[in-house]
Amino acid sequence: MKTTIAAFIFVLALITGCGDDPIFVSSGGYPVSGTIENWQLGSSIMLKASVINKFNQQHVIMDSAYIASDGSFALRLPFPPDYTFQPFTFPEDTACQVNVTVTPQYAGITRNLQMNVWDDTVCIGSLYRSNYVMDSLVEGQFYSWVHYVDANMTISGSMVCRYGYFVQTTNYDFYSPKGWGRMISHFVALSDSGMTTSVTEIEPTGGKWFFRTW
Repeated sequence: MKTTIAAFIFVLALITGCGDDPIFVSSGGYPVSGTIENWQLGSSIMLKASVINKFNQQHVIMDSAYIASDGSFALRLPFPPDYTFQPFTFPEDTACQVNVTVTPQYAGITRNLQMNVWDDTVCIGSLYRSNYVMDSLVEGQFYSWVHYVDANMTISGSMVCRYGYFVQTTNYDFYSPKGWGRMISHFVALSDSGMTTSVTEIEPTGGKWFFRTW
């Protein structure tokens, strides 16, 4: 079922822009690779994977590589700097009722890894991982986000936000060991009156990389 504009905006909010003045960090070991399903831009385009500096919102580049003409790419991510870790928090929104436990409370997590695409000095778009093209949301769709946590982390419980007639429910059943990993948003139920999302660490089959222009 096609969902409302409000639900679509929810996904777009998870993807930030390209940012200014990236800071480069030496390459490391966690592999992120694949082939972009809808790639048509040839082999002179650069992919830069970054996390966000929590103090100045700059992009901190973890690794970069040229995308091949067939859309394939391969990155290896190092340990991120301490200033990219933040507590896992929820929006300060009076419309939301949060009943979620994060264990341990002191655990830090990077914001979702940004996979930005550059043509020379111009950021032209980004990559995302899903089982559908990002033109709308459908039931059964998921989005897969790469992150780093600095301790074994468990998130459990639910958050319910009521915006007039639209009710947005997010259920958490998530575990990540210390290090790089994935957080998956599964869109379980979507309608004009609300949506239900499940957040886990398990990516279903069918995930693909897609390119999205800004």
